[in-house]
Amino acid sequence: AYVLLMLIPARGGLYAVRIFAALIAVILAWQTMRLADDLRLRNASLAGVFVIFQPLAFSLASDTMTEIPMALGLVLSLRCWLNQRWAASCLLMSVLPYFRPEGFFLALLWGLAILALPYTQAFPVWWKRFFIGSLLLTGTVCVIIVGFIISHDALFFWHEWPWQTGLTQPGSF
Repeated sequence: AYVLLMLIPARGGLYAVRIFAALIAVILAWQTMRLADDLRLRNASLAGVFVIFQPLAFSLASDTMTEIPMALGLVLSLRCWLNQRWAASCLLMSVLPYFRPEGFFLALLWGLAILALPYTQAFPVWWKRFFIGSLLLTGTVCVIIVGFIISHDALFFWHEWPWQTGLTQPGSF
């Protein structure tokens, strides 16, 4: 998914892609500060500083690795959750598995959290929970549709991912 986001800046070359990655890191720092504000933490502006000046995050800020955009998606999902925008939170979470594999586990936890929400005016009936929880499948459905459009194989990404046991090419990871 991050590769698709980089298609436009990639036309400008490696420096344009690195500037784009650094911009994503700056947005991550900004959204982390806003999350700290939402949580009413003292010195919320330091949250962004602590994110950027971690040695690993600082080195990844201008690289094309997926950790920074995954963190941004997670922070945005958390902010939506805290503001009771559960549908938007689930939609954001549904695409995170395509940034990093741990997104699958986070999406599962998000679904369990939807089920665990207390029954209130916003969530009085089970079918609203079911509908909002089903939004966690949106990213997977989109990947299946794109796979079918690209290769006429709905499970294209499943068949082509090299991390599956027994499906790797000789010499690959």
